Amino acid sequence: MTNIYDPCGKGQRLGQEIKAGGEGTVFDVTHRPAAVAKVYHPELRDEQQRQTKVTAQINVLRQHPQLAQLPLAWPRMAIFDQHQQWLGYVMPKVAGMTLSLFRNPKKVKQRLGGIDRVDVAEYLINLLSTVNTLHQHNIFLGDINLDNFLVDPLTKKVHLIDCDSYQFVHNGTCYPCPVGQDAMIPPEHQGKNLRNVERNAQSDCFSLAVICFMLLMSGRHPYEHIGGTSTVENIRKGHFPYGQKIRPGSQGSIPIGPWYTWWSHLTFKLKSAFIQTFTEGAHDPNKRVGVKQWITLLEQYKWSLENNKGDLSRELWPTEVKSSDHKA
Repeated sequence: MTNIYDPCGKGQRLGQEIKAGGEGTVFDVTHRPAAVAKVYHPELRDEQQRQTKVTAQINVLRQHPQLAQLPLAWPRMAIFDQHQQWLGYVMPKVAGMTLSLFRNPKKVKQRLGGIDRVDVAEYLINLLSTVNTLHQHNIFLGDINLDNFLVDPLTKKVHLIDCDSYQFVHNGTCYPCPVGQDAMIPPEHQGKNLRNVERNAQSDCFSLAVICFMLLMSGRHPYEHIGGTSTVENIRKGHFPYGQKIRPGSQGSIPIGPWYTWWSHLTFKLKSAFIQTFTEGAHDPNKRVGVKQWITLLEQYKWSLENNKGDLSRELWPTEVKSSDHKA
């Protein structure tokens, strides 16, 4: 396949393949440097439900054009083959590095240079600000994981990709998010067919809190602890080891390594928000810290770092525990 066609039958040549995945392949579009095309695999193109959802998603953007200003790889236009058979869609081209990079300090140093915790806080603020706008339009991400966000270190923007899985409502019909990683979704969604699950702000906020924690803790999952089993089982039990009165090195405590040192350099309010979300909030969604509150807490954290308040280290990987008990 070399050509794609818009709904009016106007042809455009596909460019270089960018990425192939489980659903399809993303290509450059010749003479349209700001756009890419997602062409679904043949067996998925015949799913009427998929085409219907993408069509509705394109219409949502037409109804709410302000969403086009957000850093989203959102479907913009349906594309077809020469026989007017549906292939997929065109979306904005975005660039950057996936947040999963933060699992590997060596790669962070190589590819992001001298960034510090101020930069990470800004990445998270920008990401959450975009999510907040989506929530205001009753759009929920559902499938939230480190690979679905691309950070541009120059602008500090975080671009959201794989947007075709998002849950949204159009003309009274709810189009669900049918996918999600077990290690990222909240306890109430564990073990369920996600096609039948209705996402909401609280479920997104659980997963977003995991993202925040992992970026600030170099990729460590919040529920990993000594004596724990699988991440999924740890989530279901709701045992968050940080901020608990557990003897270091004993069952249920923080993993051995630099994790407590890095935890100590978060503000008291940030720590409290993580503790609330991952303990009480594990079983009561209403106890989870909301997106706006996370933005405020991260802005306060960033201010404290920039103004040398509370003995907090700006380094991504501080080597010494915070020297004071300031509730910064």
